[in-house]
Amino acid sequence: MSKFYILLVYRCMCIQSSYHVDTQNPVAKITATTKQNTITINASGSSDSESGIKNYQYSRDNKTWYTSTANTYTFTGLADGSYTIYVKVTDNAGRTATTSTTVTVAYTTVYVSATGNNSTANGSYNNPFSSLQTAYENVQNNGYIVLLSNLTMNYTADFYIQNKSVVLKSADNAIYSLIRDANSPNRTLLKIENQSTASLTNIILDGKNISSSESLLTIATNATVYLNEKATIQNALGTNDLGGIVINQATLNINGALIKNNTAQYSGSAIRSYRATVNLNSGSIEYNKTTNSTRGGDGAIYMWGGTFTMSDGSISNNSSAYSGGAFFISCDTYEQSITINGGSIINNYAYQSNGGAGGGLYVDCYTSGQASLKITSGTITGNSRYGVVYHGSKVTYSKTGGNVASNTPDNILRW
Repeated sequence: MSKFYILLVYRCMCIQSSYHVDTQNPVAKITATTKQNTITINASGSSDSESGIKNYQYSRDNKTWYTSTANTYTFTGLADGSYTIYVKVTDNAGRTATTSTTVTVAYTTVYVSATGNNSTANGSYNNPFSSLQTAYENVQNNGYIVLLSNLTMNYTADFYIQNKSVVLKSADNAIYSLIRDANSPNRTLLKIENQSTASLTNIILDGKNISSSESLLTIATNATVYLNEKATIQNALGTNDLGGIVINQATLNINGALIKNNTAQYSGSAIRSYRATVNLNSGSIEYNKTTNSTRGGDGAIYMWGGTFTMSDGSISNNSSAYSGGAFFISCDTYEQSITINGGSIINNYAYQSNGGAGGGLYVDCYTSGQASLKITSGTITGNSRYGVVYHGSKVTYSKTGGNVASNTPDNILRW
């Protein structure tokens, strides 16, 4: 018997699929930069080698989170201080990674305007403070305070923070003013003290010829002030011995500034200096006057101890109702030195009717202390009632150069 076999052949069509599961978290990396009142976060260093990054989330101090597909984000309107910035990176598999960094916002430039607002402002150009005091307390060390308008000062702006240095200036090419308030006149407009430093440029301190018992600018307790180009101190009208500037045991550098049209009753209409250091490197002190004819110790510049060095610039057309038209120097119990290395002292006048009035310089030192007057260069000319007068045995006078000439009735008087 024969056997038959049937061979069945099946053809199979198979589809092969491949699946990969993302088991790796992304990597979150950030850098932060600050400018004015903003923090900008850059998360471009973040990565995901598996499914790729889907989005980024940003938060300040772990509060509100902002979701974005962009790898940068900027927080604006921030107050001065430290912030913790968080970034969460999410990949396409839903896995996340979070990192954070602490950033300090420090105001390098702060703006002030009469139309600003201290309560809601952040000190930016578009949202300025209204108070110069608020601006000073917010700006960082070595920062800039920029005026966007004139400010009428019914308060004293006190730059008091030890070792803090700031520049006070007007915006762009403008020149704005700090103006004495007629309704609150007996205040100094600006006080710099306590080892702080301030540089004034393109700004006017204006007394508006409003009677006041305070100076426009006060410098005290080891502070340092620079009065630079286009800084002007003007129109003080003192009811006592304070006019434009009073400086007490501190340092003033005049580098191109103008001090003009200030009036005091006596003892320093432009500058009253007490045991201080004053350097006139350039600039002009002009048309300042004292008006009390019955009291001694006048002058556009009154010094009681300390040092004054004039390297350049001019002191001109100042007048005293008593003595020392340009300078009156009184050593009393303190030693002081006056050095004229350049510049010009011209056309100043003193009205004292008896003795030597000293239209240019009057140095008075006969009881105690010691005064040194040195002239090495410069011009002292055209001054009425003598160019240089020095009075007392404790004055040391030397002239090794310069031109002291054409003063009336004579150039130099010692008595």
